Amino acid sequence: MPSHPSDAPIIARIDGGSRGNPGPAAYGVVIEAANGSRLDSLSQFLGRATNNFAEYQGLLAALKYALAHDYLQLRVESDSELLVRQVQGRYKVKSPDLRPLWEQARRMIDRFEAFSIRHVPREQNTDADRLVNKVLDAAQNQPNVNHTDDEAQRNTTADRRETHLAEAKTQLEMISAEEDSARASSQGEPTREPIPEEVNRVSGLVVDAAFRVHSSLGPGLIENIYKVCLAHELKKHGLSVEQGVEVPVYYDGIRLEAGLRLDLLVEKSVVVEPKSVETVLPVHTAQVLTCLKLSGYRLGLLINFNVPLIRDGIRQVVT
Repeated sequence: MPSHPSDAPIIARIDGGSRGNPGPAAYGVVIEAANGSRLDSLSQFLGRATNNFAEYQGLLAALKYALAHDYLQLRVESDSELLVRQVQGRYKVKSPDLRPLWEQARRMIDRFEAFSIRHVPREQNTDADRLVNKVLDAAQNQPNVNHTDDEAQRNTTADRRETHLAEAKTQLEMISAEEDSARASSQGEPTREPIPEEVNRVSGLVVDAAFRVHSSLGPGLIENIYKVCLAHELKKHGLSVEQGVEVPVYYDGIRLEAGLRLDLLVEKSVVVEPKSVETVLPVHTAQVLTCLKLSGYRLGLLINFNVPLIRDGIRQVVT
């Protein structure tokens, strides 16, 4: 290893993968100098693990490498939005399996003079991804690992879906907390009582169902198809679903006959507004908020199915 000043920055491109959830897993790390020249590469087979576990192992490997070689300025790039947002402190780390890894990473990060981490698209992280697949391919050829290529592809796809779903749920928690705080601050009021745990649980089940519908149908269909299929999916899993629930609207003591109707009301606690639009506008969120205020419910989900990834189409609205 050539000598270098301790303040020279380096870049670590990291990736982790699991062919199953859990399944055979590995990480890959590409270490580069600031000028783009490759300094080293790291990879390791992890046995049976989840995709998120593998991503964190890649991060830890990059941190250990930098500290061991006296690089005190490190920039990490990863295509795992979940990992990046958790390390940045923007997402909570609730998984008991990931929490110790996150804590270990934070302790190591504190030892750097300068550290940053950012999310990059998968197509910009191909070198690290190639390392992961090379290790998994080698492990797959061992006698004790028996996956066909088709099985591996199906498992990897399923694991990515699980990751996207986890990111969507965590993102909803963030949005809800940020909106509560912002609203209380702007109105000079204390934050309202938190949403009951049971209501949050129902909200999570709706997100699960929306994910299954979108995975099966994809984007591009009309709104009513998604609404009918989502209601069917929720009922199939034992949830009560009401469609077109009328909410009385009063103005100046007058009850308006042309009242408000809620698209879906799940378990008499969560209002769901399915959409299939090119862009979700602020007025769409405002409409859900109005529905909540007039109906007296606390939590609503605005779900736009016309997106490549359903996690990008889900927004939680609370009052």
